[in-house]
Amino acid sequence: MPQSPKTYQQLSDELREVTARMKAAEESLRAILSGEVDGLVVATAEGDRVFTLSGADLPYRIMVETMSEGAVTLATDGTILFCNQRFADIVRWPLEQVVGSSIYRYFSADHLPLLQKLFARGLKDSSKIESALGAGEEIVTPVLLSVSPLEIVDMPGAVCMVVTDLTEQKRDEAMLAEERLIAQILDQASEMHVLCDHQGRIIRASKSTHRLLGRIPIFETFDEAFAFLYPDGTPFVLLSAIGEELSNKVEVALRHPDDTYAYFLLSANALVNSDGILGIVVEIVDITERKLAGENLLKAYAEVERKVDERTAELNQANRALALEVEHKMLAEKELRHAMLELKDKAIGLTEANMALKVLLKQGEADRIELEEKVLLNVKRLITPYMGKLKRNQSDAKQNAYIDILESNLNEIVSPFVRNLEATMSRLSRTEIEVAQLVRQGQSTKKISEILRLAPSTIDFHRNNIRTKLGVKNKKIGLRTYLSSLG
Repeated sequence: MPQSPKTYQQLSDELREVTARMKAAEESLRAILSGEVDGLVVATAEGDRVFTLSGADLPYRIMVETMSEGAVTLATDGTILFCNQRFADIVRWPLEQVVGSSIYRYFSADHLPLLQKLFARGLKDSSKIESALGAGEEIVTPVLLSVSPLEIVDMPGAVCMVVTDLTEQKRDEAMLAEERLIAQILDQASEMHVLCDHQGRIIRASKSTHRLLGRIPIFETFDEAFAFLYPDGTPFVLLSAIGEELSNKVEVALRHPDDTYAYFLLSANALVNSDGILGIVVEIVDITERKLAGENLLKAYAEVERKVDERTAELNQANRALALEVEHKMLAEKELRHAMLELKDKAIGLTEANMALKVLLKQGEADRIELEEKVLLNVKRLITPYMGKLKRNQSDAKQNAYIDILESNLNEIVSPFVRNLEATMSRLSRTEIEVAQLVRQGQSTKKISEILRLAPSTIDFHRNNIRTKLGVKNKKIGLRTYLSSLG
């Protein structure tokens, strides 16, 4: 069947398509001739195949692929246009997945601002920073990023970045820092630290060993350098001690040339792996002052014990003496209590005797007063009247003289009885004297009023006057007692 003629529009579309294909072919040919194409993709019966074109830049390409640093070509937005296998290894992603991805996916959010500044500087000039690859991963790789502008006409704003893995360098720096730290610790430690190899040869020692030995004993055997002794005098052997698992500290001694000793606590630990002992770490602590202080403390303790024993003996002796004294005092107190009981009994007896004596004295006083009154009464009644009659009836002068002598002697005999009464009674009236005599005889107010034929109130009035004139008013003494004392 004959085909219908094509329209003008269809012919125009075919012409444009043929023109575009011709231009594409010419551009490919130009790129091949100028060396811009590294390889061609050709469709074959087995499928598409890549044919590589060798050129002057082939050695450079091989160098980039085999270099130990990662090489990356980046677009302005951070898209990876090209990278070598080393960069893919550093980020731990397949190469085909890395090309075309964003460079920012391999950095954590903390590093993105710094990375963007690096790209901004890299568009103008070369720049370097240290960073870390591995966003969201447990393993982070320290890297050095070197960025420089990529001057390609067809790719404006692109940059070239070289990524250097700093893992080994950081590990070496950490080891060096750790080595310096260990050296500082060994140098500043007050205790002595010695590191030996598996044969017991010293490969490192702290500076404190120099103060002890006067030298740094590097490459000497430990036993030769220190020559330690056990407390029983046997030599200390490091390898033998390690064989005995010397993990706890043991006491050793070092003998000085002047026959004095220094004492130490030593502990040794072996560094062991599957092949055996790698090395030996020895720590030595000087306990000389502590040991001497302990010995001095023991001596002081012994001296204190001796003084305590002496003091205890003295105290025991004093306690025995005190106990004996207490016993004597208790015996004396017992005797004193017995004596006090006897004295109490005697006091009771004396009190009773005193009371009886007072009764007797009172009775004797009353008898004396009664006797005096009777004597006075009898003398006045029985003797004095007759003496007056003899004087009146006697004419003989010699007999009158005898009578006067007799009267004088009689007055002398009775004068002590009446002297006090006369001196006192001279201040009283006749009625008061009569009342006083009756009171002295123990008569009551009622009885006296009956004898003198006066009212009881009058007798009380005279009794009050008598107390006033005798000076015993408002005093705690009976009127009869006072009047009786005057005799």
